Amino acid sequence: MPETSQRTLGTRSAFTLIEVMIAMAIIAGGLAAMLGLIVTQQQGRDAVRQTQTALNILSGIQERIMSEPWSQLAEPSVARTAWTRPTMLTASTPFSTGYAENVLLEHGLITRPSGLRDLRLHIQYFRAVTAEGGIGAKGVFDLQSDTDSNAIADGFTSAIQARTAMQANVATAQRFDSDPNSQVGTNEPLAIRVTLVWRGTGDRMLGAVPLPGGPSDARMMSVWLCRGEG
Repeated sequence: MPETSQRTLGTRSAFTLIEVMIAMAIIAGGLAAMLGLIVTQQQGRDAVRQTQTALNILSGIQERIMSEPWSQLAEPSVARTAWTRPTMLTASTPFSTGYAENVLLEHGLITRPSGLRDLRLHIQYFRAVTAEGGIGAKGVFDLQSDTDSNAIADGFTSAIQARTAMQANVATAQRFDSDPNSQVGTNEPLAIRVTLVWRGTGDRMLGAVPLPGGPSDARMMSVWLCRGEG
């Protein structure tokens, strides 16, 4: 075979090998991107599932609290069930306090394991409306600027106003770390915050948010209730 023909064939073979290597690199990059997308989608599905599970649990607990006898919520601990006593939710150690999943199962708050890792239920009681005189006994459901002396909540006029005022009020409202019966009047409503905390994935999914100041994998979801006697 002439030397020129051999050189041509060799050049063509070299170009073909380079093209194959480039194609393989492109395919590998595409597969890596697809794998990353699949992982992200799976994490998203897990986050949605976790949040939906938490929503279902909160809904059931809300119904139980609204139907429980008043004595289980606002009278001495000896008369109260194990899951209605107030708990302390500390951001740095959210899984060391609160009621674990076995307690929720024991009291019928859930009927089967939730699948939420390190699930904890926290119950907190606050004064709902500012006490007579408005001094030292702030209510969660009052406007932040409430300075009058009535014992009736000054209603929020918008959802934004309610959210802003309540966020400020939680820090200043009277909280009952023990039984509130000696500190609330007859038929006076309680503001009850029900919070679920678990170890999860994702950032914000359908209302589940990272726990401010807590572990990086801690997720939380809360609901506020107002409950009085009767």
